[in-house]
Amino acid sequence: MHYLPLAPGFFAILVGFFFIVLMLRIHGGYSYGANRRMDFGARRPLSELNKCAAARANRMNAINAIWPYKHHGMWVFDDARVGLVQEPFVSGADTWIDRVVADIPNAENGFTLIFSSTPFPGHQYRLDWRRAESGGNWYYSADLDMEGWLCPALFRYFSDTPASLYAQVKAKA
Repeated sequence: MHYLPLAPGFFAILVGFFFIVLMLRIHGGYSYGANRRMDFGARRPLSELNKCAAARANRMNAINAIWPYKHHGMWVFDDARVGLVQEPFVSGADTWIDRVVADIPNAENGFTLIFSSTPFPGHQYRLDWRRAESGGNWYYSADLDMEGWLCPALFRYFSDTPASLYAQVKAKA
């Protein structure tokens, strides 16, 4: 009995194909027809899946808190909730922080930064959107008369680019 020899990459392609099929079954289904998409599990139309996605997006916090600190001379923060570790503040955002924590003792060891896309009682600073660049966004603070860039990690907290951000800083509890 003779078997046809298989190319070395054939097995990898076959495994990849089955992996894709498995991921489709788990995460979203398959497409058929013009604009109809069905989910394997519940057989729900795309319009219902979009409602589910909107509900997940609406579960983002209205007010967020992070605890930035200095690491190797840079302001960074960790937020396991959204999958960030030592995410740095750069391009002016680091200078904002230098200014707003000037009166907080030991801020380099950590301070509390509370922020939201809507005003909240006790907010101290307002940042207004200026322009998009390199996947992030430039914001201007009239309070500080400064501009700074916020990287794409902003989208871990907001589904769309906020027109304004409101912030409060205070010593870490």
